[in-house]
Amino acid sequence: MNSFEGKIKQVGSHGSLSIVSVEMALGHRLQSIIIDTPESVPYLKENQTVRVLFKETEIILATEPETQLSVLNRFAATIEEIDEGRLLSRIELQTEMGFCVAIVPSESLAQLHLKKGRTVYAFVKINDVLLAP
Repeated sequence: MNSFEGKIKQVGSHGSLSIVSVEMALGHRLQSIIIDTPESVPYLKENQTVRVLFKETEIILATEPETQLSVLNRFAATIEEIDEGRLLSRIELQTEMGFCVAIVPSESLAQLHLKKGRTVYAFVKINDVLLAP
């Protein structure tokens, strides 16, 4: 599980849902949609420190930053290591927020020409990002 520390900067709620914007290291922001509101859980408030979590399998990698996707969470990363498996490959990434890991189909390594030292762009859907107080 990838885990980063951040501070809640904005909470927008409607009904029982909230979109939470969390400021990470160097001013990067990640967003999460959760089934809670500031009225239902006390930690959903500005400047509250939270852990931002997402699974390795929930990262989508691209080689171009301006890929047209409906994914709000985007960040650049450098490939530190690749452990190529028969079906899936583990890719260690260094980002400005810290270290994280992506698991991608091994077929994608060749298709995207992924190799150690290459800059890639990671995408994570807001519904795949969890927050922990």
